[in-house]
Amino acid sequence: MNSLFYRILCVDDDKMILDLYSSIFRTLKSQFGQEPQIKEKTFETTTCTNGNDAIKAVRTAIISDQPYSIAFIDINMPGGKDGYETAKEIRTIDKSIEIVIVTGEGIGEVTRKLNMVSQEHKLFFLRKPFQMQEFRQLAVTLAEKWEYHTLTIELINKLEHKIQKTHLELETVKDNYREIIENAKDLIQIINIDGSFEFVNPAWEQALNYTQSDREKINFYQILVTSEIDKVKQAVHDLQQGRTVNTMETCLKSKSGNLVFVEANIVPRKSEESYIGASFFFRDITYKKNIEQALHLSEQNLREVFPRIIKSLSSTVEIRDVYTAGHQTRVANLAQQIAQIMNLPNDEIEGIYIAGLLHDIGKIAIPAEILSKPNKLLDLEFSLIKTHVTVGYEIIKQIQFPWPVDTYLLQHHERNDGSGYPNGTKKEDILLGSAILIVADVVEAISSHRPYRPALGIDFAISEISKNKGTLFDADVVDACLAVLQNENFSF
Repeated sequence: MNSLFYRILCVDDDKMILDLYSSIFRTLKSQFGQEPQIKEKTFETTTCTNGNDAIKAVRTAIISDQPYSIAFIDINMPGGKDGYETAKEIRTIDKSIEIVIVTGEGIGEVTRKLNMVSQEHKLFFLRKPFQMQEFRQLAVTLAEKWEYHTLTIELINKLEHKIQKTHLELETVKDNYREIIENAKDLIQIINIDGSFEFVNPAWEQALNYTQSDREKINFYQILVTSEIDKVKQAVHDLQQGRTVNTMETCLKSKSGNLVFVEANIVPRKSEESYIGASFFFRDITYKKNIEQALHLSEQNLREVFPRIIKSLSSTVEIRDVYTAGHQTRVANLAQQIAQIMNLPNDEIEGIYIAGLLHDIGKIAIPAEILSKPNKLLDLEFSLIKTHVTVGYEIIKQIQFPWPVDTYLLQHHERNDGSGYPNGTKKEDILLGSAILIVADVVEAISSHRPYRPALGIDFAISEISKNKGTLFDADVVDACLAVLQNENFSF
């Protein structure tokens, strides 16, 4: 097994406590990963007796690219910064470190202070005295969470680099294309009022291959593609009537039968104020049309591949949590049908569907043993589960979707009355797409099997959302959802 270690920072003014920390981490080992690449995790401890030394240690670790995974900080340290002040300053230096405030205060006081802490500080609390097994489990869990978060950030950075590189390559292609178009030789022709040719330039002859003898036998309208004749004749008629004609695109046929797409500017010819014909300035845009067709095909291919990419991202969570396999897909399908019942624009429906496929992606940072635990979660474990919302938000906000997918993910556990998480957002600030995702997620979760209980069924789900219509859930969304569920053809 390949060995790796996590750096642990322990801050306490009591040397006996610091010695206890060192002793625990010296013997603590765990396994990380899956067969055949299981790695042994070990822990390296740094101890500090005050907040200033701890802050200095974190800053040094960042500069040397050897960051700490977890910091355990005593809440009361006389003669300097207390635990909260130390934690806040450490968080400004290292956004990723997991911080645990160790305190002997009662659960009520801890809960009150935890509610006062800003979400961005991401603090955990551990009450003294603690059980050794509880402490070891917490340390391993947070270290693994830190590891997943670090790997996720690395993946995002690589994706951003690839996106930037692709963008630069596309910009280069566009610049080359613009240079080709701007330097193309224009095709010029002058026609009489009856459409006969008065003059053509060499570029025209080279592009269309009609000789002087050929031109004497035909008129201009005979070299137009049949479907374009009426449009061009109407433009010439407008010129004859003194009306302005904008630049237009049309298509010519060469002598060999090749189609030449052109962008045309038409200027009237007059003699003594009378219309006698028109001058045509054609810019060959055949290459541009071919590029547009190729881009159209590429866009079609991308639209076919894009959903598969999203589903691949979605499956990363379900691979780790077999009990909820298919949950995100079912939520996405139900959310899509609700949005259709509400007559939302197709583009908005697509964004809601994609958010449904990705709404639990933040669970990639939650240990698998917690996701699949067959009995009731401990408070700390549930607190970890709840972080999947903000983790998912942090992952998805890096991707420039044309829809607010990141906000949909951040709000999918909020409730109308503000009782949801992570921010207690209320109805007036919850996006409609989020409100749809909230109801779809609740219905699917209730009606499907979970590690800790059997499926409760659609009827129970209908009862639950109906009972809480307007209080926890958006009333219009619930009505639309009920219309979907009560359709005899409904299935996830």
